[in-house]
Amino acid sequence: MTDIEKKQYYLVSKSKKYFKFLKLKGIDLSKSSLCYLSTYGINPGHGKLLIWLNKRNSIFFFFKIIIKHLLAISSFNNYQSSNLKINIFKNIFICWGRKKNFKKNYYYDDFLNIRSDKAKNSLFFVILLENQKPLKIPKNVVVFYKKNKSRSVFFLITTIINLIIKYNLNLRKIFHYLSSQTIFAELINKKILDIHEKIKFNQVILPYEGQPFQNYLFKNLKKLNVNTVGIIHSILPAVPLNLIKRDGSPDKIYISGIQQKKILVKLLGWKNNEILLSNSLRLNYGYDKKIIGSIFFPINLNKIDKLKNTFKNLVCNSKIIKYPKLKIRNHPQMKYSLIHNSLEKEFRKILNSCNKNIHENNKIKVCIFIGTTSSILEYLVKNLKIIHIPINKELDVYSEAIWKNVKSIEKNNIFYYKSTKNNNLVKFSDKKYSFLNLKLI
Repeated sequence: MTDIEKKQYYLVSKSKKYFKFLKLKGIDLSKSSLCYLSTYGINPGHGKLLIWLNKRNSIFFFFKIIIKHLLAISSFNNYQSSNLKINIFKNIFICWGRKKNFKKNYYYDDFLNIRSDKAKNSLFFVILLENQKPLKIPKNVVVFYKKNKSRSVFFLITTIINLIIKYNLNLRKIFHYLSSQTIFAELINKKILDIHEKIKFNQVILPYEGQPFQNYLFKNLKKLNVNTVGIIHSILPAVPLNLIKRDGSPDKIYISGIQQKKILVKLLGWKNNEILLSNSLRLNYGYDKKIIGSIFFPINLNKIDKLKNTFKNLVCNSKIIKYPKLKIRNHPQMKYSLIHNSLEKEFRKILNSCNKNIHENNKIKVCIFIGTTSSILEYLVKNLKIIHIPINKELDVYSEAIWKNVKSIEKNNIFYYKSTKNNNLVKFSDKKYSFLNLKLI
């Protein structure tokens, strides 16, 4: 077993022991921001993982995240929701959406591949990722959104004082709950429970990532005998600690691969009958040929100097790279990120300076991935050549210890993958396949 694999197993074991300890101390694992152990994104749980790995400056990075999430509470002062127009529904979907998802007479959900007009017995509660709500909202849709981008110091201070009083100066609980993730969880929970009081739905469905607002909501709806269903809308990350079964985990999870199910059952505490297999609701057979020769940026970027040096070594010094001119694809949610745009400029400089070493060879279908991303497995199964530059190897790399059918070779902090049983990793779907095929509503 390699050093990376040993540390990945250590993180799984450490996380489980950590949850048991917190439960004994009376911490609500469902809403604590420190129990969302995400290997991607900048959140307190991610910072915790870096401390466990003894990463350089991890404690400084951890408290920087804590302060950022604390200050972000000030932005939750003006959330509101649109009116509930109909009050007879059997199900409720909790979704993320943008104005572009709202068509003339329906809302289309990208994650679950379903239209609101095809599920008239269901209410869609859409958490808007933009400030301005759509002009026309379908009858079976409620939109939860911010009125504007303003922040309120008064709201922040009031929240802190109320939390201190509520938990009677219990510093451990205050530390776990004084986070924008927990405050958001309580906001969503209150809205959905108010809706349940009016319409008495008996099933809640959402694209599941183990976020605090998801687990906290599930935990409270279970008390009302509501069936809770989570849909894993993408392939699992390399080390899916965010999906360890804990307080508020859904009754059932739908997932799109046998190997992924085995990981949830054998490593993360789920029972076999709690995990159901289906075709992917988001990932189709085939791919856009334009992605060949692309460099994909993740949502979370750091260790910029290390990334630049590794990338330069890859394209300037390696004889392995012989394919058409590379294209940089920023993460769609990070197009305004200064650090992402800066790294893109640096990568372009490197490409221009090393362009003489890049030879045309259209037979090699390659993609380069930076950091944490499940797209590695998607395109590996689709028979593309995968090159991976991790930010933190222990969190980013798909290792054979966890992923039995995936092999990786490391050369100078660059990883090359191959798969032995593609059909076990992910079940793709055709364009006609949708959420309705699951026959849950």
